[in-house]
Amino acid sequence: MTLRDRTPRSVPEPNRHLRSQSIVLNLSGVTFCDSGGLNALLLAQQQADQHGAEIAVACVPAQPRRVLQMTGADQILPVHDTVTEAEALRHCTDRPDARG
Repeated sequence: MTLRDRTPRSVPEPNRHLRSQSIVLNLSGVTFCDSGGLNALLLAQQQADQHGAEIAVACVPAQPRRVLQMTGADQILPVHDTVTEAEALRHCTDRPDARG
């Protein structure tokens, strides 16, 4: 399955009562990523940012991970080995005393 097939077309507006929302995209089923998939991810990240949300990707197979690294997208879009890791790091940054 390609990344474009697995990436949402838009990010819903977060609940206004929450300080921020975090979206973790599990890419474990993605076997191929080209410029279209990369653009879909970066567009989703941009839309999330506009609404005060954050996006991270997790469980990224080798080929899509290489694309993220070679293009520098991994500097914009956090990449985690597991969904649990992505969620745990997000919860740590929610604490007022967390240091980034």
